[in-house]
Amino acid sequence: MQRPPKNMQDLTQAFANGVRHTSIEQARSITRYHEFVRDNVRSVITHTFPMFSQQLPKQTIEHWVNTFLLQSQAIEPEFHHIATEFVRFLQTHSNALPAKVVSVLEYEWVLFNAEINPEIVTLPVKHQPETVTFESLSRCTLQLNPTLQLIEVPFHVENNAIQFIDENEPSQAYAVYRNTRHQVLSQPLGMRDRIVLDPLCQRGAITFEALADAVSTYMPARDVSAWVQHFNHTNLIWIDKVSNVDSDFATSNQCLSGDLS
Repeated sequence: MQRPPKNMQDLTQAFANGVRHTSIEQARSITRYHEFVRDNVRSVITHTFPMFSQQLPKQTIEHWVNTFLLQSQAIEPEFHHIATEFVRFLQTHSNALPAKVVSVLEYEWVLFNAEINPEIVTLPVKHQPETVTFESLSRCTLQLNPTLQLIEVPFHVENNAIQFIDENEPSQAYAVYRNTRHQVLSQPLGMRDRIVLDPLCQRGAITFEALADAVSTYMPARDVSAWVQHFNHTNLIWIDKVSNVDSDFATSNQCLSGDLS
């Protein structure tokens, strides 16, 4: 049925409006469904964004649950769609909350997105970490974990607790990705980490020699080698034993955080 009858459309729209806007005149079944949907939205918010929820009083969370249900144009009912739609919704109302609190929500969405990312995280077939040495790296290609996203936030995360940074201090960058054990990792990045990751983010894949050359002003090749081997072990990057990267390799978009499209 490509175009349902108008009376069916009207009934469906009336039911949807009833779920969003409750009143004492409504049928009990609609009121119960409203309560069910509201409880579901609240559960998604508190379980998907626990650190964000901890930043606000319960009544404030309840306010945003009700406001989201009332005003949001979200139409997808699945758990992950509700989470994403809620982030989009709050971003359009960001002036109503402190920016640092919204940044916690966006950070947790990046964690959630890494978890549900459909990319398959597996090591390259020719990956041989036990044989990698400084000398052998010259024949290797380096690739980013396909679930990797970088995000910069005004806080540190320690034991799932938020510690906000003073306004006059630099923000903290994190590399968020899923490893081969299906664990979502959030790796704090220092300046040297960001320097080495920059060429990888621009290219998506790069030979070790090209990477070492790109950052030679800041780090000697042996330090780059140690960095590569460490983050290869954590699955942030992968070492492929075959150097076959095209010089025109397309720019990766994995390093653009907070993309909710």
